[in-house]
Amino acid sequence: MRRAVLIELVHIDLERRLKRGEPARVENYLARYPVLPSNAAVVVELLAEEYVLRLRENPNLQPSELFARFPEYAEQLRSELSGNSEVGI
Repeated sequence: MRRAVLIELVHIDLERRLKRGEPARVENYLARYPVLPSNAAVVVELLAEEYVLRLRENPNLQPSELFARFPEYAEQLRSELSGNSEVGI
C-alpha cells in the first residue's frame, strides 16, 4: 500500500513541478526513493509522463533525450510513447 501511495505522490509532484516550470527529472525521484527503480514499469510510466509534460512546453523535445538518459528502458519507453496519442512517435 505504501509503495502505491509513493508512486502516486511522485506522479503528482512531477506533474506539479513541471507545470510550474521547475526542472524536475525522473532521476531525482529514483535517487530519493530507492524502491522505485525496482519496478521497470513504474520507471517507464514516470519517464513517459515527464516526456509528455515537458513536450507541452517544448514541442521540439525529442524522445531520444530520454533514450540516452535511460538506455536500459529505451525499448519499453518507445513502446509506451508510441501508444500515447499526445506524443505521436
